[in-house]
Amino acid sequence: MLRMFGYRCVLLAAFFTLGVLQSGFATQSSPRHLVSPQLLEHAKLRILWEDELPIKKTEVLQQFFVLGDRIYVISSRNYIASLNRANGKEIFARIVPEAGLAFAGLDLYDDVLLSTGGSKLVEIDARSGIERKTTDVGFGIACPAARNSSYFYVAGVDNRLHVILTDDRVQTFEVAAENDSTITSVLADETSAIFTTAKGNVLCIASDQPKLLWQFDASDAIAGSPVRQLMSLFFASKDTSVYRVDITGLPEKRTLV
Repeated sequence: MLRMFGYRCVLLAAFFTLGVLQSGFATQSSPRHLVSPQLLEHAKLRILWEDELPIKKTEVLQQFFVLGDRIYVISSRNYIASLNRANGKEIFARIVPEAGLAFAGLDLYDDVLLSTGGSKLVEIDARSGIERKTTDVGFGIACPAARNSSYFYVAGVDNRLHVILTDDRVQTFEVAAENDSTITSVLADETSAIFTTAKGNVLCIASDQPKLLWQFDASDAIAGSPVRQLMSLFFASKDTSVYRVDITGLPEKRTLV
């Protein structure tokens, strides 16, 4: 049985209790925090650590990812900094992909960081920041890719999820939501892949074939990336609700094309 629990709530953005700073290469007397000290004090929170990033005055921080025990911060010129989430110590910093190329996001598989931008899928050693391999998939990438031991799952700007072999980078099949909605996030494990859309769909397919295992439809776009914990899937929608879907039971299977 597929069960859903909806929660209408107001979320406090105090998750960002760290003070990642924006500054230029020149010294600044008053660094700018992502969350003001006054707001943190009002919420009875405190800054655990701060880290000043060497970005230009005209550059802004655009994306923020927490993957495993690392924090990844992305700037408007595709400067990426990897930080230890416990103490803020820098692990590596580099420009990836090429400056000026549209950056779709990051995901982590074992010790490999998957970076996507333009039509490029870049595999980076998460410990050193050294690029391992770059693959041009031949289409624009819409959001961070996911993978398991056998496949990459790459959402294209063509609104289709492309499933590509990890060994030889050959596409085996592709799927799409029936309403042809834009794909906004992807996650995968060894048995299934889940993708969400801008029209509120959450679809789960078999990992190795275009078989729909289950689908849930919210009333508005899915916001951010879902989080799976055991047999529950948590996600938010722009309908102002947060959902928990129990995926222990599966409805009738059908083929997606």
